[in-house]
Amino acid sequence: MVDLITDIYMTVQFFTTEGQEGYGRINAWLIGLTIFGQILVSYLQNRKKLSVFFQDAFFTLIGFRPGLDAYRVRSGSEQEDHHVFTPLAEMTWCKCIEMVLEAIPASIVQVYALLLAKEKRVDALVSIIISAATIAFSSSMLSYDWDTSPANRNALPFFYGFVPDKALTSFVSARLYSDHYDEGGEDTTKVSDDTLKAILASLYSVWFISGVVFMIKREYLHTFISLETESDKEKRFFVNLRDDQDEAKSSMFSCHPDVYKSWGDELMKPWTLENWSRWEEEKPAWFTDTWIESVPNNYIPYDWRVKYNKTKGRVDP
Repeated sequence: MVDLITDIYMTVQFFTTEGQEGYGRINAWLIGLTIFGQILVSYLQNRKKLSVFFQDAFFTLIGFRPGLDAYRVRSGSEQEDHHVFTPLAEMTWCKCIEMVLEAIPASIVQVYALLLAKEKRVDALVSIIISAATIAFSSSMLSYDWDTSPANRNALPFFYGFVPDKALTSFVSARLYSDHYDEGGEDTTKVSDDTLKAILASLYSVWFISGVVFMIKREYLHTFISLETESDKEKRFFVNLRDDQDEAKSSMFSCHPDVYKSWGDELMKPWTLENWSRWEEEKPAWFTDTWIESVPNNYIPYDWRVKYNKTKGRVDP
């Protein structure tokens, strides 16, 4: 939000400074595109429940979108029936839109304007520094949130886990919890629920800013930089997934067919052939018509191919 305020301030300054009106127009367009993009994400997420969409759109217009997304993720909000993706994914989309359409290009515009300006203004430099800090903080927080997500760590423990579990965090949480409840388990209201959440959120933020980068587990450094091709990476993911992680494995068919066809038929084909009848019986949430249509014909048991009317004339993707 601070970055948005400084960018709006600099936009006004550009418009009121002779010869810099063009920079102001560029900044205004960038801010407008960012707001439009975030509202579009809100619509896609909540188009089946417009009351929530209008609420999100309002918070976006007044600049409180980052706080709204952060609250939902930190409070553990779940994906509801009308949602298209999880709150964490929604926050990621909004943060990326903010960085790509506003923070990064606006910083470039402001740096360019500052370098060409005859008078070097302190407020312009401050705005640039805030934008740079926002980019760094937002990208770091996205990495942190995805890494510490219980669902991600359970699904891909070999990829997510670079943030170590800190005994200090557990100790503080346990201490606050013990203050909240007496020995008999009854609420003593020493610390209210809202206060408890606020304290934990504050400690969490301070802890993250002060040292998470220096505490990254070294065995996870390869998850930041790798020379693997997309096909090799997805193959490694598939091989490391457990037998009970069918949903995670099913996402491989969302990749371009060239990604998994280069593996041959030794990995995915036996998995689908062996489990197809069970999926038809259990009907897991991910086992949809759309997903079935993404699976090559020769990966589906023949009896089921015959049964599916949709497979008549269907060719492999």
